[in-house]
Amino acid sequence: MRTAIPALILCLASLSAAEVGPQIAGYRRDGTGIFPGITPPTTGLQVAWSTELPSWSNSSPIVVGDRVIMTVEPLEGVRDFPALVAVDGRSGRILWERPLDHLAAVPQPQRDAARAA
Repeated sequence: MRTAIPALILCLASLSAAEVGPQIAGYRRDGTGIFPGITPPTTGLQVAWSTELPSWSNSSPIVVGDRVIMTVEPLEGVRDFPALVAVDGRSGRILWERPLDHLAAVPQPQRDAARAA
């Protein structure tokens, strides 16, 4: 083991960038979010369904069985908190919507003051 690690380091150090080619690593490849040369499909796509959400969302939906679950933002005049929404993955029909009341974990006196605000 003592000789294998230095030999590996020497081997890797001897490789030049030209031999290896460009190395792209990191979040979103090089961190810019730009992917040159990528051509995603833009024609021939078939939409199975679409549905209007109760409010806007930047959520990344997850699929659990035949349900699509995501979060949506608070809706002025309707609810003061974000909500969890489940959508039927076959039809796109909203199955349920549950507010995510984060104040439930706050001690009662502070909770009442926050709700009043």
